Amino acid sequence: ARRDREAALAVQRQQAEEKAATAAETAQRRAEERRVQQVNLQLAQSRRGTGVPRAERPGDIFDARRNTGRVPADVTTLDRQVAERRAREEHDKAEAAAYGEAAWREQQEQLAEERRRKEEA
Repeated sequence: ARRDREAALAVQRQQAEEKAATAAETAQRRAEERRVQQVNLQLAQSRRGTGVPRAERPGDIFDARRNTGRVPADVTTLDRQVAERRAREEHDKAEAAAYGEAAWREQQEQLAEERRRKEEA
């Protein structure tokens, strides 16, 4: 019984480590995406007063669609990318919340189990 418990704990520990690793990777990926977004925003802002035609400034692609009657070719792909990114961010947020809750529950269960063991001993 003791070996079984130790094996189960080892498996739980491994799963927790894997979850932590994936969470860290996700956080790293998000940070990288934020950095890229920031750089793009700075680029767009730096080009605001340079006399570059509106449609060619990356931050103003939607304004370009409103101002001229025509749609730049990459607007639809940009729309899709933005929508996908937002969906991904929402999914990651929900996943992180669920993971946090599950990890907390798991920790509470382990603490309760340790208390029971101490009382038995």
